[in-house]
Amino acid sequence: MHFLPKKQGLKGVVQTLTQFLGWSVLNTDTYDKMNKLENRKDIAQEMLMHHLKCTPQELQSILKTNEKLNKNVDDCEQKEMMKILKEELPDPAALELYEFHFSDLPVSEHELIKSGIRLFVELNALDKFKVPAEVMTKWMYTVRKGYRDITYHNWRHGFNVGQTMFTLLMTGKLKKYYSDLEAFAMVAAAFCHDIDHRGTNNLYQMKSAAPLAKLHGSSILERHHLEFSKTLLEDESLNIFQNLNKRQFENVIHLFEVAIIATDLALYFKKRTMFQKIVDAAEQMKSEEEVIKYIITDQTKKEIIMAMMMTGCDLSAITKPWEVQSKVALMVANEFWEQGDLERTVLQQQPIPMMDRNKAEELPKLQVGFIDFVCTFVYKEFSRFHKEITPMFDGLQNNRVQWKTQADVYDEKMKALEEQQKKHENDVGAKKADGEAGGEDNGPSKSKTCTVL
Repeated sequence: MHFLPKKQGLKGVVQTLTQFLGWSVLNTDTYDKMNKLENRKDIAQEMLMHHLKCTPQELQSILKTNEKLNKNVDDCEQKEMMKILKEELPDPAALELYEFHFSDLPVSEHELIKSGIRLFVELNALDKFKVPAEVMTKWMYTVRKGYRDITYHNWRHGFNVGQTMFTLLMTGKLKKYYSDLEAFAMVAAAFCHDIDHRGTNNLYQMKSAAPLAKLHGSSILERHHLEFSKTLLEDESLNIFQNLNKRQFENVIHLFEVAIIATDLALYFKKRTMFQKIVDAAEQMKSEEEVIKYIITDQTKKEIIMAMMMTGCDLSAITKPWEVQSKVALMVANEFWEQGDLERTVLQQQPIPMMDRNKAEELPKLQVGFIDFVCTFVYKEFSRFHKEITPMFDGLQNNRVQWKTQADVYDEKMKALEEQQKKHENDVGAKKADGEAGGEDNGPSKSKTCTVL
């Protein structure tokens, strides 16, 4: 039998077979390594969820079935738990949850968890989408625990963004462009938008070669917040969307992606012109019905507006009453300065003025620049789009006046120092000239060596 090619022979077949077996072993080894990595990831995720998830004791601090019914949560009917939950939630009017000027400062972090649940009750999301009372409570509590205890991008900021999204939809009348499910998803995404923030920005992740920067090529932190949010929803006991059908759930995840990634300001600048065109077109229309039809029939327009809403929510501290804005601005500045300290010590780099605590006096000037070049557009356009959102633009302008006044005082101070320095230099120069002139009148000048001797 001659089944071997003449030129190849037995030696060639053995060589080919050896290569094939080598690749097989290599592939098996690679497969095993990938399996181990996947297992390690699952174990790490399991450990994370164990420490992160709302505990039974934490659940009872809000959903008080033991105290009210002498029953554990598992032994209660949904109607019983929903009744207890709603009784525990704060009055939205008392906390001004429908107001653009809402402030979290007088409210405890635990009360903010209950306030977050209250917003979903106000949207009628729990009843309409059959969200179990214990699942909503666990999810909201776990989201709060997912935020790190850092200077600014903490749970309070996360809550404020969720509350502002709710207020834009309800008080700002933007809800008419979105379905009930979309509004539910948008507020939930707003609460999650900065979960597990590290207190440093995307550029720092890249400069420090952080694992997140290696994992995500762009919108580094935003993609991490999104993945973290999706991980929570993978746990059935935390999945507030568990009773949706597959298509609805996929739509919710898509909306999470649109909303959370939109908080990357680099993307905001790219979408501003598209938003302005929508506002311009809506202004020319004669009726509200025409505007609604123009927007709701085009998913792209809805998502552009949603992205701008997320930016407006994320930056909303700049629109708050001055007594709130001035305090929050210092929190933001302190977190920036902490990053600047890391850049100086860890990266051995000089931070930009915004991140440099040695230039803290420039904060008012930096705030004016931030308002002019970043914030004004989004609030001006929204107030043009919906007059109900005008209070945000008014708040922004009032705060600009305050920061500009402080910036002018700083500029005057620096101008006075410069004039004083210039006068000092002129005086020194005049004295030096007088000394040289006096030396000429007294005859030949002596050398420095002679003077010393």
